[in-house]
Formats: sequence, C-alpha cells, structure tokens
Amino acid sequence: MLEHAVTRLREYLAAGLEPPILAINLSGNSICERSFLDHVLAQLEDPLIGRSLCFEISETAAITSLSQAVIFMQEVKKRGCRFALDDFAPACPAFHYSEEPAGGFPQD
Repeated sequence: MLEHAVTRLREYLAAGLEPPILAINLSGNSICERSFLDHVLAQLEDPLIGRSLCFEISETAAITSLSQAVIFMQEVKKRGCRFALDDFAPACPAFHYSEEPAGGFPQD
C-alpha cells in the first residue's frame, strides 16, 4: 500500500499539482519491525512525499508496543509525515500515552 501511495504522490508532483494527504493504516506488527521502518524511510527520500502522508496506528498497537511506536513515529515524523490514532477511545486512560515525545495525535 505504501508503494502505491508514494507512486500516486509522485505522479501529482510530476504533473505540477499539489498532492493530497493520503492516510495509510499500519498494523501493530508493522511498527515493531525495524525492516519495515527502513522500508518506509527509503520511500521518504523526497520531503514532499513525507508531507503528504499520514500514518494511522491503532490505539491498541500504540499502547502494546509503545516504545517501538515512539521510535517509528519519531523517525518518520522527521521526514514530514503525520500520524493519527485509529479507534481512539476518548474515555480511555491511554490518552496519557499520546503525550509521549512523538505525540500530538489527531483522533479518529
């Protein structure tokens, strides 16, 4: 899915158009794998691509693998990407975790 989104964004840029923001839903397993982070970073060499991507991470995945999620988000945010917490429960005490260094999550 990431490759498809990056290809579409490159097409917008090549046509001289402002690319839309595309959201990509990530699994908890994905954000825990260093090889996936390396793959994402390789796709984000062009800063204009990164600014047009928003990665959605489920609340459960973010809490279950908090340290890995924070590392993933910090690295990818450096390339301009955005993040959103998917399936966020407003009354959940997990809200505290969204204040981690890579926080600032929009809620879905």
